[in-house]
Amino acid sequence: MTSHSPADRHVTFDSVYVLEFLGPLDDQTGLNLFRKVLEPRGLSHNIYTCHIDVHHPTSFVPSLWQVHKECEERHLSPFIHFETHGTSTGLGLDPTTMISWEELVPPLRAINTVSRMNLVVTLAACHGLSFVRALTPLEASPVWAMLGPNEQVFQSEIEKGFATFYGVLLDTLNLSAALTALRAEVLQPEAWLLRSAEFFFSVVFGHFLEDAARPGDRQARERKLVKKLQRRARKDPNLRLPLDIRRRVRDDIADDESHFQRYKKRFLMLNDFPENEKRFPLTRDDCLATWSAQREAYEAAG
Repeated sequence: MTSHSPADRHVTFDSVYVLEFLGPLDDQTGLNLFRKVLEPRGLSHNIYTCHIDVHHPTSFVPSLWQVHKECEERHLSPFIHFETHGTSTGLGLDPTTMISWEELVPPLRAINTVSRMNLVVTLAACHGLSFVRALTPLEASPVWAMLGPNEQVFQSEIEKGFATFYGVLLDTLNLSAALTALRAEVLQPEAWLLRSAEFFFSVVFGHFLEDAARPGDRQARERKLVKKLQRRARKDPNLRLPLDIRRRVRDDIADDESHFQRYKKRFLMLNDFPENEKRFPLTRDDCLATWSAQREAYEAAG
């Protein structure tokens, strides 16, 4: 199984955006991070930085689309930092202002495409890795990686952690060094996780395979595909189906390695950016091992 941390992989970035959505009584921690760390270091190292104050939940997703537009026009490959609160269902101040993880996927995927699969999202919000619930192996990943605390931590720890992380990142352009510095600075280093698109793919693909293994599912898929091909053949007289079409469809459904490769290329955007192939050495065995470990962790957590 591949043992390298995603932080050791090469990622290309030239900009950092802060999207801040906090309440009127909250400290402007995103603005503080921007003014004290990002803006001065960005100027020193020729890295574009931008702070966006989101005043209403309905403005959050449109603000992301504006980031996409700017990245497309200026050919930027950014880090995006969300400064807000989080739950297992999304980002926001309370249940009445929640932006679901599903709503964030389309604009982030568009930005990730502009960046050629290099987008890193950092979250000053707990439970950020619940984001995986909004993903499917049938569509491309909205991020290359996501970093944040995956359990409740003190706000002061989040402020200190990200100030250290971005200070080192912009000074060294080294993601691994920045993550190491962050974990050395906080009281709960094990709560801070960097998860790559390969991890997200392993979880959603493993779940997909588990669902597909339910009794009768493969037979149902086989019947559905055969009927679809037969309908197509009736409409197209030039299309002749082989006599053993049902066996061929059954063999194709059973070819898990081919499915894995097809879904992997789609999720990791390798069809669009084949030059990234070496960045993603994930094998089917790696994928299933990661899914198995996560499933055991979910079950142990109750």
